[in-house]
Amino acid sequence: MKATTRAAPRRTIDERRQEILGAAISEFASWGLHGSSTERIAKQVGISQPYVFKLFGTKKELFIASVVLVCDRIRAAFQEALVTQRWTPESRQAP
Repeated sequence: MKATTRAAPRRTIDERRQEILGAAISEFASWGLHGSSTERIAKQVGISQPYVFKLFGTKKELFIASVVLVCDRIRAAFQEALVTQRWTPESRQAP
């Protein structure tokens, strides 16, 4: 009987970009822009380093995309808190 191996399903470019951004955020948080490594980011995602550059152009552009994503997450968290906490300027307590 012949053993079969299944290849992992191919991901779309958008899915791959999101995976790279997740790894990049962790890498940049740990090492900063200059200390981080696109090689480590690629390895963490399981792709080649040139593919990171194909999708993002430069390390700096990857860093900027990571910062934008983190800022969007923070903004969404604050907006959600406003909705769920029903915060108003009048309900704010003085320190």
